[in-house]
Amino acid sequence: MRAENVHAANGLKLLESGEYAKAGAEFDSVLKQEPDNVQAIYLRGMCKFMLREMKDAQADFERVLKLSPPKSPGIEKVYANLGNTYYFHRELDKAQASFEKALAINPGHLAAYAGLGNVLSDKKDFNGALTAFDKALTAPKHPSQAYILIPSYIGRGDIYFKQNKLDLALADFDSVLELAPNLPASSLERGIVYALMGRWTLALTDIRNSLDLLAAPRPDIGKVSSFPGTIDRVVADLDEYIAQNSTNAKAWAVRGLIRLLRNDRNGAKDDFAKSFQLDPVLKAEIEPDINAIIKTQTNQ
Repeated sequence: MRAENVHAANGLKLLESGEYAKAGAEFDSVLKQEPDNVQAIYLRGMCKFMLREMKDAQADFERVLKLSPPKSPGIEKVYANLGNTYYFHRELDKAQASFEKALAINPGHLAAYAGLGNVLSDKKDFNGALTAFDKALTAPKHPSQAYILIPSYIGRGDIYFKQNKLDLALADFDSVLELAPNLPASSLERGIVYALMGRWTLALTDIRNSLDLLAAPRPDIGKVSSFPGTIDRVVADLDEYIAQNSTNAKAWAVRGLIRLLRNDRNGAKDDFAKSFQLDPVLKAEIEPDINAIIKTQTNQ
């Protein structure tokens, strides 16, 4: 077997096992011998993408498109992944164009629908976003593809949350956590929804779980907290919700609990004060939990 073929086979095995940096090095070795090897360029781009080295990933995906005929098999995957790199850098128009190109080539590309939905949601086109997410979630699929639905459930749940359709949001976050129980952002999102519904025990369980998961080491990338747009995105959505629903005492209270659990006592104190001013009855309901959290933190 030629040396570049050995490197390609090793790289693919390493990529599939989540050893992205080592896999990328193998594809580098292939490309030293065959600089225009489209498959190696694409797979190196995927390694860079998984390592969140998005500019390098973007460059590789763009090069694949430059080297490939327009109707090459699987080219829609390149457009979809390129769209994800644009979205990561908030280049929303470029991202939208890439996702739409992927869907023009393959109308059944579930991940491209999810990416397009996220772009449209960020552009405040919620109806368009919901249409994209719904297309992904209702498309015929093999059971093995269930995991790829997670971004669409998350995106649709986010919109339902922003629209104050809490039952629908809860159903989508339940679906996410059934498929992937260890996603910290989705656990936090569901905890916030539980809190807004007054289900404080379930809310605290999910919020604590999300922050524990956030701190847990990940063998492939170090820590989940190295991903931008996870917990911080959820908290930003809650901030926006409070700005639009400033008399919702439960919203202030749940942000206070999150801040307290993240050791921001001053911010938590302000949020609890606002919450209890709006709804004095709520103080008796959650003050025991607040005191228990403070006691645990003091004893650590």
